[in-house]
Amino acid sequence: MFDAVVRKSGNSLIVTIPKDEAEHLGLREGSHVRMSAVRLDRRPVLPPDLQEAVRDLLADREFVAGLRWLKEQDAGGEGGVFEAPPGEAAPPPRPRPD
Repeated sequence: MFDAVVRKSGNSLIVTIPKDEAEHLGLREGSHVRMSAVRLDRRPVLPPDLQEAVRDLLADREFVAGLRWLKEQDAGGEGGVFEAPPGEAAPPPRPRPD
């Protein structure tokens, strides 16, 4: 069994079978197959050590205050900290304090 991504080809949706899986099943072009599709709900899951690190960061008031400050700067009208306004080039990086 393998997970695959549905893609569009012309007016059809297609699923490709990885080469190693096709070889394992003895499939080649023109082979007839029976499929059963189940939609996967794929969400990124952090490993437990990173979950703990994120919890620790979010418990740090100074860190959270810094995130809020960055969010305010991003909404501040000068193109923000993270991205340029639509149709404009990104501003040069701001100097980092030593």
